[in-house]
Amino acid sequence: MRPYLQMTFILSKLQNLESVKEMSQKIIVGIDLIKTKGESLIQGDETSTYEEITQFVTDKSAEILQCCMAMSEQILLDSNCTLEASELQRLNANVDNLNSKVTQQTKKLHKLHNTIRYQRRITNDLQDMDTKFMEFKEAVMTELQTASMFMSDLQTKCQNLCDDFRDHKEMIKVQDKKVVMSENEDQIITMKLNENMKLKEYLVTVVEHVNFIDKDVLKIKDAQRKMCLKEQNIQKDITRSNGIEFLCQKSYTPDVQCVKDCLHVIGQHDQQISEGGENDLHAHLEDCMRNPGHVHFTPIDTLCSASLPEGNQNNIWYSIIKAVADLTVRVSVTMTSLDRPEFWPNTKVPYFLYNMRGSQHLRTGSGKVEKVIKFTNESCPCETCRHSDKPNTEWWKIKVYTAANVVFDGVEARHTTCRFFYDTEESPEISLQVVVDNDFKTNIKGDWSCFCCVTCNKKLAETLQGMVEDYDIFNNITYHKYNGTSEEDKLMFTVSHPHGCCKLVSLGQWKDKYTSDIILQQFTYYTCTCAGCSGAPVYCVGHCLHYHSGSLKSGLCYSNYG
Repeated sequence: MRPYLQMTFILSKLQNLESVKEMSQKIIVGIDLIKTKGESLIQGDETSTYEEITQFVTDKSAEILQCCMAMSEQILLDSNCTLEASELQRLNANVDNLNSKVTQQTKKLHKLHNTIRYQRRITNDLQDMDTKFMEFKEAVMTELQTASMFMSDLQTKCQNLCDDFRDHKEMIKVQDKKVVMSENEDQIITMKLNENMKLKEYLVTVVEHVNFIDKDVLKIKDAQRKMCLKEQNIQKDITRSNGIEFLCQKSYTPDVQCVKDCLHVIGQHDQQISEGGENDLHAHLEDCMRNPGHVHFTPIDTLCSASLPEGNQNNIWYSIIKAVADLTVRVSVTMTSLDRPEFWPNTKVPYFLYNMRGSQHLRTGSGKVEKVIKFTNESCPCETCRHSDKPNTEWWKIKVYTAANVVFDGVEARHTTCRFFYDTEESPEISLQVVVDNDFKTNIKGDWSCFCCVTCNKKLAETLQGMVEDYDIFNNITYHKYNGTSEEDKLMFTVSHPHGCCKLVSLGQWKDKYTSDIILQQFTYYTCTCAGCSGAPVYCVGHCLHYHSGSLKSGLCYSNYG
């Protein structure tokens, strides 16, 4: 058995080594914790902040150093014991190993610090980039708003420019018309002067023989009068045998024989009634059964001398048609008066549209500008000026004639508009509201009414005024040219807006002429008309202007009394 002292020494040695072992394990555990914490931060799994990681590493490093110092002191305290060379070498190796691990962990910590600083710099850069992006976004939005305002202003200016260009184009077109008509007028006047000179020369030779032929002329006129009476008697016989759709002016009974001097004709109106308003007008045009395709009408924009009747393909005939067409307007009414009578005055004949009283369905007809009257030093009564603080003091009244069956009274006139220059479907819309004043007049028996539109548009008024003057000139020239043959040729035409659509011309000959109250005349004709033609100007060469009233079931059309 070993001595007690040896056993005590050995036990003490073992206890010291156990203490060193525990401190070594504690050092290794601390180093592993620091390593694990750093790797978690690098991989992005760590939720602690950079400051918290740094503090943790510092604290653990201090603990490891304290353990190392305590272990060294423990070894020094064991100086009473002589260490064997092999044991000392082992302890030194452990210390070197610990130092190596500490060095490695220090390098890792240094890398970790660098990585954290790099990540922090990236974070700061991203924040700066985000700030700059928001500033750029705000700048872009500001630029977009500015650009949107600029585009809106540019579109407004473009629209105004287009309107000005269209108006300028229309003005040039009107001026070109006037130039052409002026040239034609000069030629016609020159021709007329030449004809007058020749006529004067001829009259000088004829006047000497006038006294000798007066008796022959009287005989010829008497023979013509007798022949006319004979033709009228023949026509009355035909009327009695065929039962033509005439209504007696005295009895107003349908399908009876007209008595002597009773020449009144009543049929159906030729208005276009559209329950669907403007949108259905072209459908009515396409579905027309009365004149399918409207092939016997001539569009005003394609009218030329070649499209006129053979033997009358000349500038005079063309010019008067064009002059009437320029003044033809579409009349639109959106109210049927409650005051429309049930019967024609003093008769039992049903009056037009009595059953539609109070209706607000759109009705369209045609009409013609008769006169343009200028006013100054008075406020313009148009809708715009009436609501303006500075109304125009220079304005014009445009007087329009149409059939009374289209615009019956002031109630209907207040719901009436006129569209001017509706020559093609591409024509710009130029419309004026009717103003009811003392100028409004209507004649139910004669089937005509007149009313006025007002405008302060100087260009429109002067254009219409020039067209009225042109019409007066060509009407006078046409009358003198055809006066001698008007009763034989019976030339006529009408310009209208069939079905409320663009302007069309219809050429033909009148059939019969009836006279009432000595001077009032009414014409019948087979010239093509359609719904929407009521109120259209009817120009019978050699006679005053009439307006289309209606048509009969047989297809015969008739004008108003005028």
